[in-house]
Amino acid sequence: MINNAVPKRIDSMTSRTAEWTCMSRAASSFEVDAHYHSDDCLSALLVPGYVRALLEMRTGRSVFRRFLAK
Repeated sequence: MINNAVPKRIDSMTSRTAEWTCMSRAASSFEVDAHYHSDDCLSALLVPGYVRALLEMRTGRSVFRRFLAK
C-alpha cells in the first residue's frame, strides 16, 4: 500500500501560538514592573534580534501590550 499522506503542518512550519507565547514571555522578561516581570531569560534569546531590540525599549513593550498581545 502506498502512503499518500499529506505532511502535517507541525512538521513543516512552526506553531504561531508558540511564537507569540515566546514573544510575550520575552516582553515580560524585560518589564520593570514586578506585576508583569518574569524571570524567563531564555525566551529573549529565541526571538529575532529586531524583535528583541523593540521589546527592550519601554515604548516597544507598551506597543506590544496595547496592540499586539490581545
